[in-house]
Amino acid sequence: MPGVLTIAKKEFMDHVSDHTFLLCFATLLIVMVGGALFMIQLVQYQNFITVSGPHEVEEDAIWKFYDYLFTEIVTGHLSSLGGLLAVAISINAIQKERVDGSLRVLMSYPIYRDDLFMGKLIGGALVLSLVAIASMTISFSLLIFYLSIQLTLDFLLRIIVTTFIGTMLLVFFLCIGMIVSSFLNDTSSILLILILIVAALRYETYNVLLVTGINLFSYFGVRLPKPGFYHRGWFRQVWNDPFYRNVCKFSPTESYLKLSESLFHFGWEYEWTPFGTDFTLFSFQDQLLKSLDLVAVLIVFTLAAVTASYIVSTRREL
Repeated sequence: MPGVLTIAKKEFMDHVSDHTFLLCFATLLIVMVGGALFMIQLVQYQNFITVSGPHEVEEDAIWKFYDYLFTEIVTGHLSSLGGLLAVAISINAIQKERVDGSLRVLMSYPIYRDDLFMGKLIGGALVLSLVAIASMTISFSLLIFYLSIQLTLDFLLRIIVTTFIGTMLLVFFLCIGMIVSSFLNDTSSILLILILIVAALRYETYNVLLVTGINLFSYFGVRLPKPGFYHRGWFRQVWNDPFYRNVCKFSPTESYLKLSESLFHFGWEYEWTPFGTDFTLFSFQDQLLKSLDLVAVLIVFTLAAVTASYIVSTRREL
């Protein structure tokens, strides 16, 4: 165990001092904070132009009509830019040390491969946890302060669970990167394959290919239905085709996005009354219970990635 902690500490210090990591982390933080600031400006503008009168919306309730933005421009970036950051960390954990020769020197010491793998996994997971916690804390601190959101236990639990699940997704990408780095020696090939994997786990990739294929068929007179949307609240659009629901079951990325969207969906039915807005709230417990299948998908994929990474790292020559 002391050997594992020593390796984990070394990995942690190597990652946080690496220029590539710092650049990726800064990019993720800037994009998430920028998304939070955009949401703040949009809600404040909407509050400003809201007509006063019998149909006035309470000032502290307007942001609930834009709750879809929490995922689309804030938490959703953990699955894209955060995934690329995890990929960069995984390449540094194996490929960079292999090229520098430090990996062979490390393996010459009397340590087990199991300890080496666990140390690298723990060190990488700690760094990714730091990234997720820092990004979410800064972004939501701005949202809570400028939108006057009450920091209730319900809202705090939504943030904590989303951050934890986001960290789990990043660990999944970390393990996938370690697996690919164990099989390939060329850094460019490793990076290309990992970027393709990150892209393949997003529904938008399939949607673009699907729509492109449908448009090509239309040139030959074959009319096929395109995947559509349905509205869910103000300007809220959700994919409305069976293929998307199937993708969510087999993609940890889409499961995370749908879970985040569900946790940060605060209400559905509302009506204007002479006394303000009657907004039906969804509690954290209700939203989480409705999304347990998404949580299960993320857990299964992460455990499978950790297990596969462990087997490859301990059985294959690095």
